[in-house]
Amino acid sequence: MSENFNTAGVYILDNPYFIDRQFDYYLPEDLRGKVKEGCFVSLPFGRGNRQMTAVVFDLKKQDDVSALKAVTQVFDEDELSLTPELRKLCLFMKEHTFCTVGDAVRAMVPTGALRGMCACYRTAGKLDMELNEAAKAVYADIADKTSENPEEGISGERLQSKYGREVSDLLASLIRLRLIERFYRVSDRVGRIYEKIYAVGTGEHRLPGGKKQKEIYDAVSLAGEMTREELNARFGSCSAQLSAMVEKGQLRAREEEVYRRAYTSKSAQPDENRLTEEQEKAKETLVGLLERNEPKAALLYGVTGSGKTRVMKAVIDHALARDKGVIVLVPEISLTPQTVGLFSSFFGDEVAIIHSGLSVGQRYDEWRRLREGRARICIGTRSAVFAPVKNLGLIIIDEEQEHTYKSDMTPRYHARDVARFRCAENNALMLLCSATPSVESYYKAKKGVYTLCTLEKRYGSGPLPRAILCDMRGEERLVSPIGTLLSYELQKNLEAGEQSILFVGRRGYNNFATCTLCGETLTCPHCSVSLTYHAFGRYHPEENSTEERAKHGYLTCHYCGYRRAVPQTCPSCGSDLLQFIGCGTQMVESELQRLYPGASLLRLDADTTGGKDAFETKLDAFRKGDAQIMLGTQMVTKGHDFPAVTLVGVTSADTGLYMDDFRAAEHTFSLITQVIGRAGRGEKPGRAVVQTYQPDNRTLILAARQDYPAFYENEIRTRKALLFPPFCDILLLTLSAPEETELQSAVTATNEKIAELRALPGREKLPLIVFGPFEAPVYRVKDQCRMRFVLKTKNTKDLRTMVGELLAWFSDTYKQRLTLTADMNPSSI
Repeated sequence: MSENFNTAGVYILDNPYFIDRQFDYYLPEDLRGKVKEGCFVSLPFGRGNRQMTAVVFDLKKQDDVSALKAVTQVFDEDELSLTPELRKLCLFMKEHTFCTVGDAVRAMVPTGALRGMCACYRTAGKLDMELNEAAKAVYADIADKTSENPEEGISGERLQSKYGREVSDLLASLIRLRLIERFYRVSDRVGRIYEKIYAVGTGEHRLPGGKKQKEIYDAVSLAGEMTREELNARFGSCSAQLSAMVEKGQLRAREEEVYRRAYTSKSAQPDENRLTEEQEKAKETLVGLLERNEPKAALLYGVTGSGKTRVMKAVIDHALARDKGVIVLVPEISLTPQTVGLFSSFFGDEVAIIHSGLSVGQRYDEWRRLREGRARICIGTRSAVFAPVKNLGLIIIDEEQEHTYKSDMTPRYHARDVARFRCAENNALMLLCSATPSVESYYKAKKGVYTLCTLEKRYGSGPLPRAILCDMRGEERLVSPIGTLLSYELQKNLEAGEQSILFVGRRGYNNFATCTLCGETLTCPHCSVSLTYHAFGRYHPEENSTEERAKHGYLTCHYCGYRRAVPQTCPSCGSDLLQFIGCGTQMVESELQRLYPGASLLRLDADTTGGKDAFETKLDAFRKGDAQIMLGTQMVTKGHDFPAVTLVGVTSADTGLYMDDFRAAEHTFSLITQVIGRAGRGEKPGRAVVQTYQPDNRTLILAARQDYPAFYENEIRTRKALLFPPFCDILLLTLSAPEETELQSAVTATNEKIAELRALPGREKLPLIVFGPFEAPVYRVKDQCRMRFVLKTKNTKDLRTMVGELLAWFSDTYKQRLTLTADMNPSSI
C-alpha cells in the first residue's frame, strides 16, 4: 500500500541535462496514499526552494528522512498520470535520444493536459522593503488575491496578461526576496468544455408566466431535453429566462462534457474488404504474427496501387476483434484527413486523431478519448506514437521511409524506435508499410529480423504506369519549365477529359535573385540562404524586369520567414541588372495558365494550404473533377488515389540527386516512384513524363521502372563499401551560438573533450570515426551559427554513456548561452 511509503523518487520536468536525475523527496502524512507512481507533484527545488513540477517514478520507505525536502502538492491522478510503460519509455528516450525526462514527458502528454498544472502565486511575507513601482504593483495584486482566497492565489497567466512577459523576471525577484511563493494547482475542469442541458423540473412548481418562458417550457417538455445552444438558436438569447426558470424549479439543469472532435466521424459502414489471393496471403501472415502475442515486426512491401491499405484494414479488423488497440501513423498532416476519412467510414467513433495541426483543446480531448477507452484506433503523425491506447496490440507505420518520422527537435526520436519499444512492452506487432521502404528496413526484412510480406501486383490487375525519362538537354534555350513532351501529353489529357498531376520540387516563383554585373545573390540577414521570390496570387510577368517583379511580389526566407520588398537595384553594386532564376510552383502554375488558358488548375503547397481544412477541401475538389491539373510540392506525391488521373509529370527529377547526403539516391528514388504511382489507378492505364538532364542516371532509370528490389541491391552494395547505415550508426553533434568567436572556442573545447572521454579506460576499442568540426550545410539559421561533428559508430550502451557525459559537461560548462545537440541516425547530414 502506498500509505506505507514515506519517500518519493521523482524526476523534475524543468531541470537542465546535467542535473536531470532522480531525486528523493519526503511525503508528508496527509499526502501518503494520494501520491502514486506516475502522478505529477509540486515540490521545492534548489537553494531558492522554487516550486517545480515533477513526475513520481517510484515510492519507497526510508528510515532517515531528515535531509529530504517535502512534496507540497499532488495533482489529480485522474487528470494526468504516466503509466509504467510510459515511465519506462521516458527513461528509454533519455538514454537513446539524449533528452531530459521532462523533454520526453512533454512529447508524450498534450499541451492541454500540462496547461492544467497552473502556476499560481500568493504572498509569503509582509512588504517591509523598498521595491520599484512595477514590482510593487505586482505584489499588490498578489496580496489582494491572497487576502480573498489564499488557496487559489492568482495565476501566472492572469499576471502575464496584465503586465506582459516581463512579469516573469519580477515574480522571480519577489520569490528570491521571499515576499511571494509559487505553487501549482489543477482546475477541476482543466482544459474541458461543458454544455448545459435542460429538462422539465421535478416536484411542485408554478408554470411559467411570461410568453417566452412558456414557449421554452413547452419546447423542453416536448423534446425531453434541450441544450442551451439549441434553445438560444430557437428563441434567441434566453440565458436570463433559463436561470430564472431553474431557480423557480420549472426547469432543472445539468452539465455534460463535450469532446472537441478533430474530425466528425461518419457512422461505420459495413465493408467486405475483398482481398486478392496475394493480399490474403499477406494478411494471413500478419494475423499469425498478431496471434502469437509476442513482440513482432513485419514489413509490408508492395508496388504502388497494390492495395496495402486493404491489407492494413484486414489486420486492424482482427486486432479489434481480439480487443486490441491500434495506432496508425502517417508521415504528414496533409495525409491525415483522407486516412481518417477512410478508416472512420469503417470504424466510426472508434477513431481518434492526434497531430500538431489540431487546436490545443481538440488534441487534449482526443488524447483523453483514447486514455479512457472511448476510442480504440489512433491515427496521426509522428507524435501519435505516444498515444495512450488501451491494450495496445498493433502499430502501423505507413510510408515508413519518410524522413518526417524522425524529429529534428528535442527529443530527437524516430517514431519507428518508439514503436519498437512500445510493441516490446505490449507484446504487440509493429507493421511497416511502403512501396519504397527505407534501405535499413528492407535490409532487416531480407535478413529475417522483420517478416517480409510482398505485394507484386496492382489491385485489379492494372498495369504499372508507363514512365518516360525526358532528356531536357535536347530542349534548346528552354524558357518554360514545361518541356515539349510534357506539354504535348498534358494537352492530350485535357482533350480526353482526364486528370493530370504535376510535381514541382520547390514552392514560390523563383528560387533566388542575383546581380548579373557583380554576381551578388540576395540573401537572408538572419540565415545563410538565398531569398525566394514569391508572387502575389496568380501572376505571369510580361518581362523579367525588377520593376515588374517588385509590383507583383516579394522576397522571403523559407527558414525563418524574413520578408522584404524586391529592391530596385543591387544592394551590393547599385546596378539595375537583377535577374530572377529558378522555378517554383507559382511559376509552373503561371506557365500552365499561359499554355492552357481554359484549363482549371489547383495548386498544393505550403502557401495555398495554410488555412483550416484547406488541404482536404482542395483534394475533395480535385476528386470531384473540379480541376483538370493539380500541381504541387511533395504534398501531391504520396498516398493519393484519384482514379481519373492518367498522367503524372515531374518538372525536374535532378533536384535532390546530388545533395551532400548519403541518402540522396534513396530519397530521389522514393519520391519519383511514389509520384509516378499516382497515375493509372482507375480503369484507364497511366503514364508519366519525368524531365531530367541526367537520363542515364541509374536511380532515375530504376524509379521509372518502379523496380525497388534492383535499386536496393545497387544501394546496399554502395552503403557496405562506404560504411554507411545499416552497416554503422551515425551520430551528428551540432553546436550553436549567436557569436562566431564563442562558437569556435566551444568547438575546440568539445573536440578536446571527445578525445578525453574516448581515452578513458574501457573505451579504447569503442568503434568511433570522428569527422569535423565543419560548418553545417546552412551555417546560420535564425541568427544562430552552427558547427558539426559527424561520428560513424555503433549505437551501444558504452557509446550512449560517453555521449551523455559529453552533453552533461557541455550543459554545465556553457549553461544556456550555447547549445550542443546529439542526434543518432539523423534524417539528413
